Amino acid sequence: MCFINVLDHHLIFHSIFYFELNGGCDLKKRRKLKDNPYTIRHIEKEDIYRISFIENTIKRDLEISKELYDIFNDFELKDKSYMNEYDRHIEHFEISELKLNQKIIHKEISLEDKFIIDSELKQLYLAINKLPKIQKRRIKMFYFEEKTQQEIANLDKCSLRAVQYSLNYALKNLKKFLIKTS
Repeated sequence: MCFINVLDHHLIFHSIFYFELNGGCDLKKRRKLKDNPYTIRHIEKEDIYRISFIENTIKRDLEISKELYDIFNDFELKDKSYMNEYDRHIEHFEISELKLNQKIIHKEISLEDKFIIDSELKQLYLAINKLPKIQKRRIKMFYFEEKTQQEIANLDKCSLRAVQYSLNYALKNLKKFLIKTS
C-alpha cells in the first residue's frame, strides 16, 4: 500500500501546476553563478530546447539543439558543483578577520563558565547594594547608564571632583567587599 504524506502531495501539486503554467516547460530553477547570463529550458510537449539571455538590454530567446542544451546543462551542473564545493570546503581556508571576530563574539560559553559568571554578577550586585546611597547611584549612572562624570555632576549639582572621588571610593569599597566574600 502506498501512502503520500501531505507535504509530498503539496509538492506534487505545485510541480504539476508550475509545469502547466509554463506551457509544459521543464524550468529547473537552479542555483547558478551570478556571472551566468543565460537560462536554459526544455519544453517537453514539443520536445524543444531553448536558451534565454540578455544582449545589449534586449532579451533573446533561441531554440537550440539537444546537444547544445546538454553542453549548457553540464556547464550549469559544474557551476553548481563548484559553488557547493566552495561553500563546504574552501570557505574554511579563507576565514576573514570579520568572520573570526564574529566567531569570537558568538563564542559558546560552557556551563561552568556561565555558572561562574552568574555567581560573580550576583556578588557584584550584592556589593553595589551594600554601598552608601550616593556611591550606589553614581556607580549605576556611570557604569550601567553610561553617563559621563560631568553629566553626573550636573545631575547631582556638585563638582566634577566630588563625583570622581565618590566613584573611586565606591570602587575601593566594592573591591574590599568582593575580596572579603571570595
